[in-house]
Amino acid sequence: MLGAVERFFQHAEVKFVLAVLIVTSVLPFDAIHNFDLAFFAVFGLEFVVRTAMLRHVRGWRLAGEMLLLAIDAVAVLSFLPLHRMFPDAHWILDSRYLRLLRLVRLSLLIRYLMALTADLWAIVRRHEIKYQLGFLLGAVAMLTLVSGIVLHVLEVPVDLNNDGEIEKGSLKDLLWWSFRAIESADNLVQSLKGPVVHLIFSVFLTIAGVFIMSLIIGLGASVVQMMLASNREKPVKVMDHLVVIGRGPNLPYLLRELVQIIRKRRRRMPIVLLSDSPVTPPYLYESDLSGVEYRAGDLSDLRALELVNPAEAARILVLYDQDKREHADATTLSTVLALRERTEAAILLELRHRRNTAAALAAGGGSITPVPLAKILGNILCQNLVFPGIDRVYEELLTAAGNDINVREFSPRDRARLVARGGTIPFGALLAGMYRKFGVVLIGVLVEKDGKTIPCLDPIHASDPAWAPAPGAVRPAGLSGLIGICRRERDLARAATWMTKGCPGAGASEDGPAPEVSLSLDETFTKLKRVLVVGENEMLPTLVEETGRFVPGVAFDVLVQGCERGRRLARVLQERWRCALHESPEGSGVERCLERLTGGRDVSIHGAEGDLMHMLSRDNTLGEARYDAAVFLADNEAPDPDAQNLLWLFSLLDAVREGRVASGERFHVLAEILSSAKGEIMERRAATSRGRRVRALSTQKLRTYFMAHCLFVPHLHRIYDELVSSEGLEFCHVVPSGVSGKAGFCDLLGALAARGMILFGVEYGDAGGRTDATFVVNPAPRSPDALIDMDRVKRLFVTADTDTIGKKET
Repeated sequence: MLGAVERFFQHAEVKFVLAVLIVTSVLPFDAIHNFDLAFFAVFGLEFVVRTAMLRHVRGWRLAGEMLLLAIDAVAVLSFLPLHRMFPDAHWILDSRYLRLLRLVRLSLLIRYLMALTADLWAIVRRHEIKYQLGFLLGAVAMLTLVSGIVLHVLEVPVDLNNDGEIEKGSLKDLLWWSFRAIESADNLVQSLKGPVVHLIFSVFLTIAGVFIMSLIIGLGASVVQMMLASNREKPVKVMDHLVVIGRGPNLPYLLRELVQIIRKRRRRMPIVLLSDSPVTPPYLYESDLSGVEYRAGDLSDLRALELVNPAEAARILVLYDQDKREHADATTLSTVLALRERTEAAILLELRHRRNTAAALAAGGGSITPVPLAKILGNILCQNLVFPGIDRVYEELLTAAGNDINVREFSPRDRARLVARGGTIPFGALLAGMYRKFGVVLIGVLVEKDGKTIPCLDPIHASDPAWAPAPGAVRPAGLSGLIGICRRERDLARAATWMTKGCPGAGASEDGPAPEVSLSLDETFTKLKRVLVVGENEMLPTLVEETGRFVPGVAFDVLVQGCERGRRLARVLQERWRCALHESPEGSGVERCLERLTGGRDVSIHGAEGDLMHMLSRDNTLGEARYDAAVFLADNEAPDPDAQNLLWLFSLLDAVREGRVASGERFHVLAEILSSAKGEIMERRAATSRGRRVRALSTQKLRTYFMAHCLFVPHLHRIYDELVSSEGLEFCHVVPSGVSGKAGFCDLLGALAARGMILFGVEYGDAGGRTDATFVVNPAPRSPDALIDMDRVKRLFVTADTDTIGKKET
C-alpha cells in the first residue's frame, strides 16, 4: 500500500498540483485561510510519504533530507489554527507570525528545481559553452570600455538619458551609455542632430549589439538542446511502466496500439522506448504519442538499459532487429541477458526462429515469454491462402478498435468458491449464457496440467476427469480461467464473476429452437491443388508444411531469384524435412524436393538469374501447370521487397489474363506487403484493372499488433499458435445453406456448438454474390446486428476442426 502511494506522489502531474497548492497556500488573502485544514491534510500526507521514502536515501544526502523535513514539519503544523484551538494559551504565536512559517513550504519548490539547476550548471561548465560565454562577455566588455574611453577623451557630448538633450558626461556615465547602446537597439539616437562622432558610435554599438544578441539567442538555444539531450541520458523517473526495446519502421504502429490498449483497458501505464537513434524519432512529437518517454543507446549495453529503469518496470517488450536477419535472435538474447542483471520483470521476447526458443528460456528464466513470429506469421499466411478473406478476423481481433481475445484467470479465492460449489454445467449453456448476459463468445478455458496453466480451445470435445468428465460437460471447479472474444476486458471479468456465483439463470433459454443449418467448406479450400510461390523468406517452410496439412497432396512451385539461391533453399528444406532431393539436369535451375508424410508434399524450387515472371512464361514445366493460387513472399535480400512484389504481381496478373499462365476458376493471389499503405493501393488497382481476387497482408503490421496484445493478454501467443495452425481448432469460414429468413446470433451459436464449432463472426454479401465490406464480429446482444439475415449471409466465421467439417456439405 505504501509503495503505491509513493509511486502516486512521484508522478509529474501530482508534483505540479502540489507546487500549485504550495504557491496558493502562501498567498496573502484571508479567503484562502478558510482552507487551512485542507492544506494541512494534503501537505501532511505528502510529508508522511516523503518521510517514508527516506529509507531509499543513503549517505550525505540523508542529512540534507532530514534537515529539510524538520523545517517542513514546522511549516505543515503552521496550517493548524492553534490560536483558535487554544485561545488562552500564551505560548501560541500570533497568527501573522504563523503565516510567515508557511513560506517554508516554498522549500519544496526549490527541491523540484534542484535537478534543473544542476543540469544547467553542468552544461555551462562545458568547454565549448565556457568559450562562447567568454567570447560574448569579452566582446561586450571590450566594446563598452573602448567606446566609453574614446568618447571621454574626445569630450564628445551624448544623450545620456535618452531624452534628446546632448551633454557631456563623466567616464562612468559614458561607459553606462555605451553598454546600454549594445544591450538594446532602443537606445539608438533618435535624430541626426548632434556631433558626428556621437552618431557614428551610436550606430556602431547598436549594430554590434544586434550581432551579440543573436549570438546570445543561439547560445541559449544550444543550451536548451543540451539540456534536453542531458535529460535523455538520465534514467526515467517512473515506476510500473512498460518498456519497449527495439527499432524499426513499425515502431509507430506498435506504440499507438499500446496507447490505445492502455486507454481501452482503463489503465495508467507510462511507456518508455529504448532505441539506438541518437535523436528523438519525429513520431514521438505527435499528440497521441507525446507521453512516451524516449532514451537512446546500445540495446544490449547494461548502462543504456539502466536508462529505462528496468528494475521498476511492470513489463518489458524486446523486439528483434529485422535488419540483422539471421543474427537477430542473437542480438535480442544478449539484451535479455543484460536485462536479467537488473530486473526480474516479465519479458516478452520476439524471436525470428522457433529453434531459439529453448535458448531464450534458459537466458531469461521462468518470467520470459519467447514468441517465434516466423512460425505464427507463416501460419497466418497459410490460413489466408486456404481461407481467402480470413485476414478480416485479424484486423478485428488484433486491433484495439474492435473485439479482442481476452483471458481471465481465476484468483485463488475464485477457485476456492468454484471448488466449494462443485457440480458440472453443459458447455453449450455456458456459451449461451455468457453471450446473452455479457456479450462474450467463450472460445476456450484455462486448465492446469503438469503444474502449468495451459489453454484448451476445444472444450466441446474435451474429456478430462479434472474439468471435463464427459464431452460437452464442464466442471467449473477444475478450471483456471476463461478465454473469450469480447469488446472490453471487464466483460469477461463480469462473466467470470457470474460463473463463480454458480451461473444463475444459465439453464434458462431466451431464444427459440436452434435452426437446422447445413455447412460446407468454401470451394476455394476444396479446389486448392497447385500453388505458385514467388520469393522466399523464413516463413516459407511453415507456409508449405501447414498448407500440406490443411490440403493433403497440394503441390508447390517456388520461384526464387538466382540459381545458387534456389539450390541453397532446396538443401535447407531437405535438411528440415529429412526428405530426398531430386536434382534436375544441370543448367535447368530447378531443384525438386519430395516428402512423403501426412498426405505428401510436392515442392519444386526454381531459381532464375533474370526476371522470374519471364522464366514462368517460358519454362515448359511451369507453363503447363494450372495454378489455383499464388503467394508472393517479401524477399529479405531485395533492396525494396514491396516494390519487387508489386512488379512481379502485376506481371503475373497480365500473364494470367493473356493465357500465358494457366489458372483455376477460383484463382486468387496473396501478397505479403510490408507497408500496409502500399498493400491497400495494390488491392484497389489489382481489383479494378485485372478483375482478380488479390489480398495484401502486411506481416510487419500484424507482427506489431500481435506483440502489443501479447503484452496485456496472458497465454495469447499459445492461443493463436493453435487457432492459426492446422492442429486442433482453427479459424476458418464455412458456407451455410438450408436456412433462410432471420436467425438470432445466439441461436446460431447454439446450433453450431452442437456441431463442434464456435461461431464468432458473420460476413454478408449483396444480391449479386459479391462481398461487400460488411463483416460483423460478436454482435452485441439485443442489438440489430444480433439478428442475422440468413438470405444475405455469405460466410460464417468459426473456430472448428476442418477435418471434422469435411469437404462436402454436411
